Amino acid sequence: MQFQYKARSPEGESQEGIVDAASIDLAVGSLQKRNLLILSITPAEGAGGGLGIFSRYFEFGRVPLKDVVVLTRQLATLFEAKVPVVESFKILIG
Repeated sequence: MQFQYKARSPEGESQEGIVDAASIDLAVGSLQKRNLLILSITPAEGAGGGLGIFSRYFEFGRVPLKDVVVLTRQLATLFEAKVPVVESFKILIG
């Protein structure tokens, strides 16, 4: 996902730009690591919620990051156990 920001450098210079991050918290952290004082930060227009072509399938909002992390960890465990992909999804659905 992309976030548009306005910030000031330690020298007081005004900066504007776009930063890529999974969440607004990570975007803020990234800018703070660059020693920028954030004046404003908002999702960039046309960012599509970070879901791209899949955004139409998530009409009720974004999938919480915690759920994505749990799903990917469970899939990784099943794949390491050599469980086929289709069977893995059947297991996770049930």
